[in-house]
Amino acid sequence: MKQHMMDVLVYVFENYMTEQYNLKKSGHRQLIINGLQQIGFHPGLIEEALLWLQQVSRTSDDLIQQSASGLRYYSQKEQQILGYEGIEFIDYLMAQHILDNHSRELLIDGLLYLKADNIEVDDLQWLALIILFSQPDQEQAFVDLERLLFDPTEIREH
Repeated sequence: MKQHMMDVLVYVFENYMTEQYNLKKSGHRQLIINGLQQIGFHPGLIEEALLWLQQVSRTSDDLIQQSASGLRYYSQKEQQILGYEGIEFIDYLMAQHILDNHSRELLIDGLLYLKADNIEVDDLQWLALIILFSQPDQEQAFVDLERLLFDPTEIREH
């Protein structure tokens, strides 16, 4: 079975991204690494995934500030990676006030960091959840996205 960093990220999110674990504490980090290795994830993938999580947990000071009313133009590389459906999904999350400029940029930076040729919307959904969970003051946005993705009664068109 070929493993991908997305598999590690989703597993870490589902099993370790709780108040009980803090990736910034070396003891917790090593506990997570040991757990991931025990279930068979490759050490290189584990390290890449943990670096990715560290990368997206940056504060807004690390990103260029944008006007709240400005338009976001996607570079050719971003368009290639996201595809039409990915851009539509991000625009939908922005319109629903689930993503703000900062979380959108973290999501796009996170995608570029993955170095994928293209990304599926399902993966984009997981990455958005992980990023919102990792950001302070994004609890409501996280709940809204979780409800949108996992609540079958939630009606959405995008």
